Amino acid sequence: MRRTTSILGIVAAALVVMLLVQLIVLQRMQTRQTVLVAAASASSTSVVTVTGLASPTATVGAHQPTPVPTSIQSDFITRAIARTNTYRAKYAPNCPQLRYNAQLTLAAYRHSADMALHGFLNHNGSDGSTVPQRLSAAGYHYTTWAENVTWYKATPEQAVDAWFNETPPNDGHRRNILGCTLHEVGIGFYDNPHDAVGARYYWTQDFGSR
Repeated sequence: MRRTTSILGIVAAALVVMLLVQLIVLQRMQTRQTVLVAAASASSTSVVTVTGLASPTATVGAHQPTPVPTSIQSDFITRAIARTNTYRAKYAPNCPQLRYNAQLTLAAYRHSADMALHGFLNHNGSDGSTVPQRLSAAGYHYTTWAENVTWYKATPEQAVDAWFNETPPNDGHRRNILGCTLHEVGIGFYDNPHDAVGARYYWTQDFGSR
């Protein structure tokens, strides 16, 4: 009888230990889930700042891929503007050199991100937004505006060259680059390696005068 009682005691103790282990595992799983949820909430928006120039700030939604590093953005913007101004100096020497504008860059970046995330190339956004609407949303008060867009180009030089080396009369992008009434410019670049159409690199060049 005593032996049976001791066996039952051992079994009961084992069951208690098993229950405690399960409770600890469940508690750890709940803690891990809580941490993951908190991390997801913290990363639901990220701030993208272009450095090295007057810096625009854009809020990127939770469903968007991580933008390219800001150092690349800064370098690409500088190179794209330099390439554009080189063409202006050579082919439109009486036109002023284009000045960088943070608000135009913000509008351009948002549109490049929109095109990259939805796999299209157009001057109208996926939500139907027009260029003037996007410029206004970025805080740019224009009197004149123009926009160039392209995709598949991995470098700013390739993008600007593609816009400039068009055959008249189908050379609207070139006319924008050489437009004397346009005094400021912003560049938006977005790299989406998971782009559904395979273009991956998306560029927007927004021009304006205030």
